[in-house]
Amino acid sequence: MTALLDVRGLTVTFATRDGTARAVDDVSFTIAAGETLALVGESGCGKTVTALSLLRLLPEPPATVDPASRILFAGDDVRALPAERLRALRGGGIGMVFQEPAANLNPVLSIGAHLTETVQAHAAASRAAARARARDLLVMVGLPDPDRLLRQYPHELSGGMQQRALLAMALAAEPRLLIADEPTGNLDPELALEVMNLFQRFNAVGVTVLVATHDVHLLERFRVRRVHIEKGRLAAVPHVAA
Repeated sequence: MTALLDVRGLTVTFATRDGTARAVDDVSFTIAAGETLALVGESGCGKTVTALSLLRLLPEPPATVDPASRILFAGDDVRALPAERLRALRGGGIGMVFQEPAANLNPVLSIGAHLTETVQAHAAASRAAARARARDLLVMVGLPDPDRLLRQYPHELSGGMQQRALLAMALAAEPRLLIADEPTGNLDPELALEVMNLFQRFNAVGVTVLVATHDVHLLERFRVRRVHIEKGRLAAVPHVAA
């Protein structure tokens, strides 16, 4: 099966006052179109740095990505993309869901405004068409009463609902790959299970998912392939879910 994402020898260092710190060291993995891959490891192991590297979101400096590293998305070398194509890739080809949903939602904008603006940023759509698409996205991520939610503000939503709203925003541009960084980290077990179920449903409609998580016990409930990272390097594990 052809890989949609092919990461080869990813190595990332950071310049610090105490010298150079190697955050990610020679990490390689692939993701096939339509699958969910879990990037697994404890906090500080390099999962988030890896995820941010895929869209060139790390500040360089202090971060440095080794020139020999390769990040291939649909055959294109992300590291070599010019600025205009990189902007199109962010959100369009690859959607990103960051940690801490409350910190990534503008408190003065309604959920409808967040979604409508995101839809219009990636497609030529009227305000009415963009709002209809926003409603459909809320339904897609399993949020009840979407018409009411479009009028609500982030502080009026629970943490789990905020997380789903962020997922809806990431899906607004119909990305081929969705990257979710610790999407269940602040959720109770039942909500975490629902979010993972959403990823499986996204696969069914053609969205590939990379989820970075420390929650091995949650992954035991799902048939997802895993890549384990320890101290920035790939780790050998006795069992990987098929």
